[in-house]
Amino acid sequence: MAENEVVLEVGEQQLAQSRDEIEPKIHNTETASSKPLFRNSKIQIDDGHDVTNHEHVNNGIWPFVHRKCLFYLRRGLLLAICSALCFSIRALFLKGLTKTVDPFQTIVMIMPFLIVGPLVYLIYKRISLPRDYVLHLWLLLGGVSLSSYLTLYTLSLSKMDVADVVTIEFTSLVFVGFLSWVILKETPSVFYVGFSVISFLGVVFISRPPFLFGSQISNNDFRDLLIGSAFALGAAFSVALLYNVVRKQTKLGIHTAVSIFSNAVIVVITNVVVCTVTKNWRRPSTLECLYAAGAGLSYFFAKVALYLALKCETATFVNITLTLEILLTFLFQFAFLQIQPFWTSYVGAILVIAACIGMTLTAKRQITENDLDNTM
Repeated sequence: MAENEVVLEVGEQQLAQSRDEIEPKIHNTETASSKPLFRNSKIQIDDGHDVTNHEHVNNGIWPFVHRKCLFYLRRGLLLAICSALCFSIRALFLKGLTKTVDPFQTIVMIMPFLIVGPLVYLIYKRISLPRDYVLHLWLLLGGVSLSSYLTLYTLSLSKMDVADVVTIEFTSLVFVGFLSWVILKETPSVFYVGFSVISFLGVVFISRPPFLFGSQISNNDFRDLLIGSAFALGAAFSVALLYNVVRKQTKLGIHTAVSIFSNAVIVVITNVVVCTVTKNWRRPSTLECLYAAGAGLSYFFAKVALYLALKCETATFVNITLTLEILLTFLFQFAFLQIQPFWTSYVGAILVIAACIGMTLTAKRQITENDLDNTM
């Protein structure tokens, strides 16, 4: 009996010792698994030493964590870059399409892609269209604004280089502040006025008037540049008007997909009517159909990437990243169209980009997600 009691006592001591050794390890394992694997988050390992995730990466432990977190934190900016890339590709396809196809028919050919996508989303999510006539009026105003923007945009592409058109289009921020002052009684700041002057100075460099730059260009080229610049400024004004309309739609609770779908339908209807009245319908060739498909798909993917970017990143940084569209358009124009821009186009682009970034950073009212997503 005494021997059994000794053996039993020794067994209980060993069991207690094993329990004391196992419980800290279990506690450490639960602590390490319950804490997030982000940068600078502390993780407790078996020896009781607290280290950060960054030290784990340097020591070769879980090397994929840092890369995954970096991509996760910057995915909004990457999506914004993809959106700018798709917008520049759209401009390139539209430039090739407007050389032979009427601008109104061009818009009709590319818009079905912007109708099918939101329609599928509305059906999948079972989102109903608004029934209030006031909401329909605001949707109609947004569709007319988008229709005028696309019409003036394609007309300007037929008169001047695509990079110059894209650059002037970004002056819409100037008109946004002006319309906000007139319609919404929002007083512009001193910085806004200064950056507006810089932006219009960039437009002057792009249009190259002879009384400032001499006889470097012919009268016919200057006439085309002047008309194209006027169309591009009109397109920028239409975008600014659409921006303020979307602000009102957001306050009224109109869903983004409903706004995009209704705008696309109104654009198709208006351009079909205009193209029928002017009798400019023609059967497009296979190459023209491919250009239209490329422009429509790139336009759709650009809006999708922009929508996702705004869900992951602040609209201010997304708006700044979208200015890469100007740089990408210059690169594509030189690479695919073999067009060497004049030096004044580079100066104008630099001035417009600087003005856009300055107005975005110094804006009193920060741009919201729906505002930026629906106006592009």
